[in-house]
Amino acid sequence: MLRAVGPAADDPVQAAAALARTATGDYVLIEGPDGIRFAEEPVATVTATREGITLTAAPSLLPQGQRHWEGFDLARLPEVFGTVPVDGPNWYGWCGFAAALPSSARDGETLVHAATHRREIHLTTDSTTFLGLGPDDLVAATERFKQTEPEEPTGTAAPVDVLGGRGAYEATVKQALTRISGTALRKVIVSRRVDLPFRADVPRTYLAGRRVNTPARSFCLRTGELEAAGFPPETVVEVDSDGTVRIMPLAGTRALTGDAERDEALRRELLTDPKEVYEHAVSVQSALDDLSAVCPPGDVEVREFMAVKRRGSVQHLGSVVRGRLAAGRTPWDAFKSAFPAVTASGIPRDLSLRTIVELEASSRDLYSGAVFAQREDGGLDAALVLRSVYSAGGGSWIRAGAGIVPQSDPRREFVETCEKLASVSTSVVPA
Repeated sequence: MLRAVGPAADDPVQAAAALARTATGDYVLIEGPDGIRFAEEPVATVTATREGITLTAAPSLLPQGQRHWEGFDLARLPEVFGTVPVDGPNWYGWCGFAAALPSSARDGETLVHAATHRREIHLTTDSTTFLGLGPDDLVAATERFKQTEPEEPTGTAAPVDVLGGRGAYEATVKQALTRISGTALRKVIVSRRVDLPFRADVPRTYLAGRRVNTPARSFCLRTGELEAAGFPPETVVEVDSDGTVRIMPLAGTRALTGDAERDEALRRELLTDPKEVYEHAVSVQSALDDLSAVCPPGDVEVREFMAVKRRGSVQHLGSVVRGRLAAGRTPWDAFKSAFPAVTASGIPRDLSLRTIVELEASSRDLYSGAVFAQREDGGLDAALVLRSVYSAGGGSWIRAGAGIVPQSDPRREFVETCEKLASVSTSVVPA
């Protein structure tokens, strides 16, 4: 990829949202530790279903035409990406929840979608970097940025009622508690979907929501008819180019009210509530197990334990588990080991996945999946898709869940879903 560097935007978030708003085709916007990356006009695309993995690309890159690999395996993605003859490509995309249990996927359901693009724009507070597949693409990227109006998009958020469905959700939580008491299940995340009474303007919702959230990552994307934007509170896995790998489990929740005294009282309650501490501790143990599967013995440690992380409308208990990949292991091996995040599935993972499919009224699709960036340096950053808005098939919706453990109270778990939904529900801008 060719690159050029220009001055920073006055407001990188606003500029990125304007790029998303004016995109005419598929695009992806991902905010990570190195700033905001915006990419559009895919030149090679990888899609996976439970039947296999398919690569399509421009004839100049893949003159033999579309390629297909039978069977689905997340760890096989590097092999597929490596067949595309692009120098130093970035791959951006998403992984649906059903990728963890392909047998539960619908016929033809996309489990993974990834693309490398003709042009990219990277925005930081210090500079703007333009990338292009060729000289003309590099010029097009710079012109695209110059021609995009950076003004705040017009539109007013329409707050969404998230209080409906209490009875159905509490009944599902009770079913989950029965499963926990009668099986090896220790924890399971039960979620609920809230359909919006209007279609969301996803890029404008992204900007409105980003203004009021404090996410670990953020994203906004369009893939065909699917649009989504969100403010992930944690990552599924982060892998640096040197093989350092991290998981950031968040589990245990209390609201953020905006009243400093009340929020501090809730913080103290969060740190001492036996149910919340237990839920967090078992999640950290699961993260240790996930990294131990791909790191040398004794090379995994907890670098931060039970710190309180503020994430928009809620505060969580958060930890950081760190290791280094063993020889022969790839970042996608680490992703496969950690996916789906234990904080969005349960313990043990396999049993919780089957329980979720059996108990929840609708498929999760992208919810509790991941949005990822595989960088040109070989690193991988995968954000957990929560606190998000989704739009497809003429409708839009939001979704949230709560971690159910033996000490759970169905009434409190419903309230927790409302607290989490508020991270997005107050920022949805109608189309």
